[in-house]
Amino acid sequence: VGHVPTISVSPRRIATCSISNRSFAKVDWRRMTTSRPHTMLKIGMSASPASSASASSASSTSSTPETVTASHPGHASISSALAAGQPKRMRVRRILEASKEDIVDKRVTVGGWVRTVRDQKNFAFINVNDGSNVNGIQLVVDGASPVYESVVKNLATGCSVSVVGKVVESLGKNQTYELQVEDMKILGDAPESYPLQKKRHSLEFLRTIAHLRPRTNSISAMARVRSTLAQAIHRFFAERDFVYVHTPIITASDCEGAGEMFRVTTLMPEKANVTEIPRVKLGDKTSKDAPLSDQVDFAEDFFGKSSFLTVSGQLGGEAYACAMSDIYTFGPTFRAENSNTTR
Repeated sequence: VGHVPTISVSPRRIATCSISNRSFAKVDWRRMTTSRPHTMLKIGMSASPASSASASSASSTSSTPETVTASHPGHASISSALAAGQPKRMRVRRILEASKEDIVDKRVTVGGWVRTVRDQKNFAFINVNDGSNVNGIQLVVDGASPVYESVVKNLATGCSVSVVGKVVESLGKNQTYELQVEDMKILGDAPESYPLQKKRHSLEFLRTIAHLRPRTNSISAMARVRSTLAQAIHRFFAERDFVYVHTPIITASDCEGAGEMFRVTTLMPEKANVTEIPRVKLGDKTSKDAPLSDQVDFAEDFFGKSSFLTVSGQLGGEAYACAMSDIYTFGPTFRAENSNTTR
């Protein structure tokens, strides 16, 4: 409720959809028609019964929730995000990119992970990042606030928190706004051994904590760049009437013969004995007593033949191109080469 997606539809019914705050639109593409190259359609969101009821009751009251319009072109509005009472959660990036008139002195809810805590007795400064930008947002907790004694004293780097507060202009450098905390809840604790600290970590070290490395600036920035590039590539081909095809990830062919391949097999369970791996029989293959060769019998494998992770989608792409003309594929592909170069 309060979020309306904008969908750009071309005559070929290729569409891109922009929806904020994890809302989902139900669209019947067969009913979409347009007489112009790009017609902008606004489609109402499907809401849960509870959301619809709350929206109806809010609209029927004499005092309506304050509506805030975002200045960022990627977001149509921040309506209903700053409703009276418990405000809905807003992404840190949306807060920092909003204009002063739209966001200052407004109550918001922010959820994320604590990066740093600076306790200065009269005040506590906390940096929280929710993954929507690099730097996160600074929270300011008054030392006289109940939150200071009950929550801040128990905070540590890595904790996940939910915070309600008022957005104010920041007096510090390199930050536009900060959040004056009214209420804070710790949703998840972090142990003292939490490995990500306020310093630069090597990529070799981050490989040992794969479940936490997306929280670092380097890995999260890479993910954002990859996402942006992938969306641009998909948009480029979609606008030219290409069909996106998924070529097989597991294949029995070496395709271009371009490199070593990762083998996929079920013949070697984790606790299997080497003697239990089936081997090709010599001579009479129907005989139980036939001697065995040194070759693995992949006919007994899951796919009935030797199988690998594909090194290229070219063969599958050519098959589709001979049937659908303009196609493209986006991987993934795998090559079993131990390469650690910077190229």
